[in-house]
Amino acid sequence: MSASQSYPAADPRRAFNDNFQMLRQLFTTRGVVGSVQGQLQRNWYWTQGGSPTMVTSTAMAEIAGSMDPTMNGRLSAVFSVDLLLSDPMFYGAARAQTVGTAGGTITALGEGVVGEGFASAVNAFTVTISQATTVTNSTAGVSFTHSGAGVASWPVTVDVLRYTATDAVGNNVVGGLTHVGSRMWMCLLSGANVIAVTNGTALFGFCDAYV
Repeated sequence: MSASQSYPAADPRRAFNDNFQMLRQLFTTRGVVGSVQGQLQRNWYWTQGGSPTMVTSTAMAEIAGSMDPTMNGRLSAVFSVDLLLSDPMFYGAARAQTVGTAGGTITALGEGVVGEGFASAVNAFTVTISQATTVTNSTAGVSFTHSGAGVASWPVTVDVLRYTATDAVGNNVVGGLTHVGSRMWMCLLSGANVIAVTNGTALFGFCDAYV
């Protein structure tokens, strides 16, 4: 509470109303129509990869309730703030790893499946390929292939969450892409994922998914 919102001792009823209104305003976005999402951060300390780690993750959330108070006295009340997440996951910071024709392993640190959520300010999952190729995650049993059809300039960025494929000059080249194994074009399971690339390189950009 700021100094300009000091407790008016002579009028405790007004103090209660002022304080409650100030709390409600913390969750209000002015000048817009409908709900607006904001970033909700969660931090916790646990063992990750065998080491004690402070994990910071973020979800997109919006207010989902009316914050109506339940009075337990003339000047005392309790209320809850209900938040609705855009999907069930919290997401870690963006990570990147390149895999070439020699193959490699990508380890997803969260408990969730990377690729199941929705694209947002805190969640992204792209695979950028340098030429026509097939990218396979044999651990998850999923793969996609881009034939090179329609590509004017490489690389091609496959946005797994938005279901788009775009070449280096902005052309939509999704017509050259096929996938098998899942409705998701690609995913990363929790833990180690064995990745194979038939030609060129594949740059994975993703956020770990935490439950």
